[in-house]
Amino acid sequence: MSGDRWWWYLARSSGLLAWALLTVSVATGALLAARSVRRTRFEQVTAAHRLATSAGLWLTVGHLVALLIDDYIEFAPHHFVVPFTSPWRPGAVAWGVGALWLAMVVQVSSLAAHRMSRRTWHRLHRLAIPAWAAASVHLVQAGTEARRPAPFTLVAALIGATTFVVLSRTFRLFRRRRDPLLAPTDADTEAPDASPAWSALSPNPEGRAG
Repeated sequence: MSGDRWWWYLARSSGLLAWALLTVSVATGALLAARSVRRTRFEQVTAAHRLATSAGLWLTVGHLVALLIDDYIEFAPHHFVVPFTSPWRPGAVAWGVGALWLAMVVQVSSLAAHRMSRRTWHRLHRLAIPAWAAASVHLVQAGTEARRPAPFTLVAALIGATTFVVLSRTFRLFRRRRDPLLAPTDADTEAPDASPAWSALSPNPEGRAG
């Protein structure tokens, strides 16, 4: 690795790892929300969910910082917040910008969770799903490594597995809403403790999920 390309390689690797951790965050959040985790494993899965979320956020920050420092493309700060302004693959980068904005909304709603109802908190946190989808498109279109045979197979497998988990959770939620015996209780309207996370499907402190 040449010295003048070090930051560029760091930006690419941190972006790939950030996406992988976001995928784990969404998948584990979906498992917890769908009550698909045994009580004996609930705490472990919750810890993995929060760790993946935290590490993914920090790696995203590292991804952006590395892109700013690197002079291979010469990104500017506004390229990361205004879609289609990037000098390099503007369409592909725009998907990343969209994912970043959605992730910021989810993160802010987590920090302000104690000021809103649980229903509002859940609605905002569900934006993590389109955030993950946009990040996935960004990875495939902008990430050189993701288009190689071996990484592409791994990325496709992770996308497929996570999509299955999220759709399963959505189906179970749909059934609960249609079945009066499974309808949410009044407690579901209460805001949970603030717990910064990207997952739109994080469980509440008592272990219930909406």
